[in-house]
Amino acid sequence: MRASLVLILLFAAIIYGRFNGDLSSVAHRTKYLSPDDPSSTMSLREADLTEDEVDVLIQQSFEPTSEIPLSSLYLSQVFMHSSVRAKLLAAAVGESSPVHWLSMAHCHLTADDLKSCLVNASSVSNTLKVLDVSFNTLNNNALRTLSQLVCRLTGLEILSCDGIQMKAENLRFIAQAARRHPCFSRISLSFCGLEDAAATQILTIFKANRNISHVDLSSNKFSPEGFSELFDGLKGGIGSNLIKLEISFNNIGDLGVLALTQAINLGHLSRLEELHVRDIRASPDSVVQLIESTTKLSNLTVLDFSGNDILSTRSKKEKGRKIKGVKVPLQLGKALDSLNQHFSDAFASLIASSGGVEHSHKIQGG
Repeated sequence: MRASLVLILLFAAIIYGRFNGDLSSVAHRTKYLSPDDPSSTMSLREADLTEDEVDVLIQQSFEPTSEIPLSSLYLSQVFMHSSVRAKLLAAAVGESSPVHWLSMAHCHLTADDLKSCLVNASSVSNTLKVLDVSFNTLNNNALRTLSQLVCRLTGLEILSCDGIQMKAENLRFIAQAARRHPCFSRISLSFCGLEDAAATQILTIFKANRNISHVDLSSNKFSPEGFSELFDGLKGGIGSNLIKLEISFNNIGDLGVLALTQAINLGHLSRLEELHVRDIRASPDSVVQLIESTTKLSNLTVLDFSGNDILSTRSKKEKGRKIKGVKVPLQLGKALDSLNQHFSDAFASLIASSGGVEHSHKIQGG
């Protein structure tokens, strides 16, 4: 009897909470610790939201009169009807929305959702800085609509499209969005299945917006020829504003590494601060030549070449030296010496593990 009463009261509490504006069952809100940013963040990961709950969320957090306006909204893997999803998206990018970071990864976004958002949000926010639509299945029409939305989000700085399978022709919509955009500067396109034909479109993005500073192309399907075309195309200042380049876990090969090394030596990447080239499937000699070339990058603070075989020698008779107890080829030792001289507080570590040498080599400085 007592157990039945408890269940009845619990059910009544859930119903009351759902229709009385209490989103505590599906939302977790915490204030940022920074006193300079007293706004809040909300995570609705894997929440199953009804239209009533979304209406309450909009009223509480997106309206100009909201007591605690949202700063960041994470909607990863949220399940809701398409019309409800579109309503929430329209509110999040609407003119009165305080949100500056919106993540809708794994949210089953469709072209209809994005179109509805454009229709419902007659005036869009200029406060939204980060838009993450990663790991959604977006077709050609959806990417075109996304491009239109990005064009209207005049304050947007970062667009993350990781895991969205694209062909070269799809990237032209990204280029259209980037063209003459006043703030757009960072784009992430990892795990997108991009192949060699996409290299031309990526260069078009760089040409369309010289403010592009951060690019992530890791874990794609480029061949060495594709990367060679990409790096050879970084001329005339096209890549001069790149600050961070992430191209790890690609088949860059010797041909691609040679083109990247030449681009660095010719000063085409002069502002680069971070270079991530993990597991790029190139020969030890090519990787070492790349490491040597980075001494010309006066702003470089992070160089990550983990996962590359740089300890192999061309001959068993070749002399080596020991760093941290690990014997390395002379050529690599000289390259690391150059980097240590280049960075006043640089460090080079080669970690010996029980199973051999762990290829985790990072140079940091500045």
